Amino acid sequence: MKQSVKIFLLLIAIFGSVFLSSCVHEDGPLTGKTVCLDPGHGGTSDIDSYRVGVAGEREEWIDLRVALKLKSLLEEKDCRVIMTREKDVAVPLKERALMAIDGEADAFISIHHNATADTTVNFPTVYFHGNASENQASVLLGLTIIRQLRRSLFHADTPVSLVSDHTIFPTAGTAVLRHSYGLPGVIGEASFFSNPSEEQRLKQNDYNDLEAMAYLRGLEEYFSAAPLPVLEKNSLVTIAPFEVFQEA
Repeated sequence: MKQSVKIFLLLIAIFGSVFLSSCVHEDGPLTGKTVCLDPGHGGTSDIDSYRVGVAGEREEWIDLRVALKLKSLLEEKDCRVIMTREKDVAVPLKERALMAIDGEADAFISIHHNATADTTVNFPTVYFHGNASENQASVLLGLTIIRQLRRSLFHADTPVSLVSDHTIFPTAGTAVLRHSYGLPGVIGEASFFSNPSEEQRLKQNDYNDLEAMAYLRGLEEYFSAAPLPVLEKNSLVTIAPFEVFQEA
């Protein structure tokens, strides 16, 4: 009888320890990190008619849907999230960047979607600020994100574009990345809402989920890698400046 009791207690101890160990929370690459999510634009439906697809879907609506989904995914990973907006409202560009700086974010992700006059075009683009040789952390962040965007939303042979924001705004780069320089940050243009087929996909919650998950996996990959620096700027812009309308 005593022997049976001992065996019973031993089994309880063994299975109890296995159960407890399975319940122990293991930290992941996002645990304790702070990510600032910036859904692009907002509150512009009354002042512009170009940031909208042929079927009427506006970019700022898509940006916000994806960002809110990504916020939930990040919080499930014990990541603190700063949102520059959670409604369809306008927020000044510098203010968005300062939210990331003041909140001591470990990464800044500005979520956008692209457009062009050619409605057949559709591929992912990610922008980092300044020079790749200086902004090494943002280049790595952009690389991990664009790789996951292609994997989730496109064919393996789809071309991708990871470039400096000086290619679109040669004199200074984009405002949100310029004012948040010093922390790893990118603007993600996952796809082209000007492509009618893509616009229809972007209206679907399941497709927005895929995009949000791609950003999550990109961030996990980034924070799992060896950290790279963001060096001080000391290089001149060599692209000849030209006049542009800047809102990014």
